[in-house]
Amino acid sequence: MAQVEKSNSEAAFFNYHGFPGHCCISINEEVVHGIPDKNRFLKKGDIVGIYTQKGEVVALAESSMSEEEIRDATKGYAFETRRIIMAPNTYPKKWRTKTPPPKD
Repeated sequence: MAQVEKSNSEAAFFNYHGFPGHCCISINEEVVHGIPDKNRFLKKGDIVGIYTQKGEVVALAESSMSEEEIRDATKGYAFETRRIIMAPNTYPKKWRTKTPPPKD
């Protein structure tokens, strides 16, 4: 959230149809859109659902950073994909990345 505020931006999910969170993340046993909870923090190794901005879950990933590390990071990968769950060819091929992003 700090990086969003510094860049004078707004999180895509925040206040969308009244959604109270700045991100949509399902942690471990949650199976539907998770609303961040001030009393529950993401830990390294947690399994999370990855969502599109339309709210579609597309993958399951393992957190490679804790909530605090993600909050303080300015670059890097926060999650490692474990399973893609969106049907192949859901989106046009031209939307795919031509080259994989560089690893830090």
